Amino acid sequence: MKRKMIMVLVLIAGLLIFAACGSGDNGDSGETRQPTTQQDAQDTTQNTTQDTTIGDETPEAPPADEIAATASLVPETLDNPNIHIIYWRGERAYQTSRVTNPNIWDPVWETVGMFEERFGGTVNVEFANWNDMIQRMTELQSAGSPPDLVMVFDRAMHNLIFQGSLMPLTDFVVDEDFEFWGVGRDLVSWRGEPYAIPWKPYLTSLMFNRDLLELYGQPMPDELFRAGEWTFERFAEMVMATTHYVDGNPVTLGFGSWAGEGLSRFLVANGSAFMDVNTPAGVVTSGFESQILIDTLDWVRTWGGGPQSGWVTGADMFGWFEAGGLAFIDGHEYGGVEFPFSVGMVPYPRGPHSPVDTPIVVMPQGMGVPNGASNPEGAVAFMRMLNENWRDNGQRYTVNLIGQENFNMIYANPNARMVYAFDKSTPNVDFIFGSAINMLGDNTPASTIAETLNPELIADINLVFGGN
Repeated sequence: MKRKMIMVLVLIAGLLIFAACGSGDNGDSGETRQPTTQQDAQDTTQNTTQDTTIGDETPEAPPADEIAATASLVPETLDNPNIHIIYWRGERAYQTSRVTNPNIWDPVWETVGMFEERFGGTVNVEFANWNDMIQRMTELQSAGSPPDLVMVFDRAMHNLIFQGSLMPLTDFVVDEDFEFWGVGRDLVSWRGEPYAIPWKPYLTSLMFNRDLLELYGQPMPDELFRAGEWTFERFAEMVMATTHYVDGNPVTLGFGSWAGEGLSRFLVANGSAFMDVNTPAGVVTSGFESQILIDTLDWVRTWGGGPQSGWVTGADMFGWFEAGGLAFIDGHEYGGVEFPFSVGMVPYPRGPHSPVDTPIVVMPQGMGVPNGASNPEGAVAFMRMLNENWRDNGQRYTVNLIGQENFNMIYANPNARMVYAFDKSTPNVDFIFGSAINMLGDNTPASTIAETLNPELIADINLVFGGN
């Protein structure tokens, strides 16, 4: 054991930097929600409702060899078979990534050819960087030629609804469009009016270094998860056990993530969020008024606060993990990347206030039809074909990417329920996230954090949701 520790110290010697928690990181610095090469291959997406659960039914995601056919919602014909999509990934980039990893599978590009063959028209997929998709849609709307589909996600959806940028879809959709992945209509609605069609939930998971955990005498997180014992308490124990400082400098660390994303996911795993968004009632309240959020922040402070924090945030996490000095990371996706040590994957741990026994934290995402679009019927038909294609074909690539055992652990687990929350749709959300994290890093009690930041979050909420 002592010899192994010396080898780790040598390996990490070039990474003697302080953990970023509490070091001026203003939330998701440099982060976008654009999936990485592995993320978009991972059978995932993002979801949310006011109660942070998808409902009573397990999302339909059986093993690839047991996928059941259901009645198709795709029409036989379309009066207008031509559609225009704004999307973050270009065709050449997709094909290039598949050369590197043939298990990458993109739902949009894998549906384009099927749609054109079925209906005889043309699908124009216009590339725009992740952060530029909404701007490009707005430019086209101003020019009088809006696209027919654009991605909507937690940072954008409500703003687009209130600005009148998205078309209400009540006249174009049926309940099955929203229940396809076990997601209710309320996810992408406001006061009962739907504005987008969700696609498969985007999974957020942790990759872990098996060798480092073994070195520190820790159990394997995926085994704990399967046994129903993967909890906040066990996670904190493992982070603290694998965090090691020498002369005030970190040598190994327990957890790495983008700051705001990591904190948000722990909140959701504990039945809370920075904002409680009740879409049917059209009411949004601050999470800082919830004792559950305060308790969760104080729990994070036990392992992520103080001068010897176990949490590294931002891009520094990649160097730590790749060098073997980080136990858990929410940044790298599982599958398709080789490391000089053994790795595994596991969902976020269950908090003591979780509304379900086995939560799987996901995030909200789908596609909406911009206001003024010339072909909403074609847009909805494309989304129906995309979801059916993802179910019938895309799942097999996920099985190949993460392995049948991991796939079954997450997607075919009869006890698992997906949980989510809209908590990033206000203009100053990154500053509020970052401020909370910096205060945690300074060991500030959560009640003080809530008292300090609650007025700013309420003002932020009112700015977006106040008149709606």
